[in-house]
Amino acid sequence: MILADISPYFANTLTRLREYGALPSLWTEDIARTVATFESDLNTDQAIGLLQRARRYTRIFRAGLENNDVFRATYLATDLNEWETFEEPPVPRDLQDRLV
Repeated sequence: MILADISPYFANTLTRLREYGALPSLWTEDIARTVATFESDLNTDQAIGLLQRARRYTRIFRAGLENNDVFRATYLATDLNEWETFEEPPVPRDLQDRLV
């Protein structure tokens, strides 16, 4: 699925990320990778993880921390749980999909 095609909210998120990526900051490369991934075909788990990262970048910029070296170092050194770090339940994926 391509997130920007699913919902105006996701399209707005992508627009915002592009705007942040055009600004001089310590996060330019991270945001460029996120934008490129945002425009690719993703499965549900990848999409959830990507949206989680996009929200974090948005919060960093809204807080005015996009050029703060100390914040970036602390952020990168912190073990942040992301969607992809959680383990699948011990049930076949097709059964999980049917339960949804």
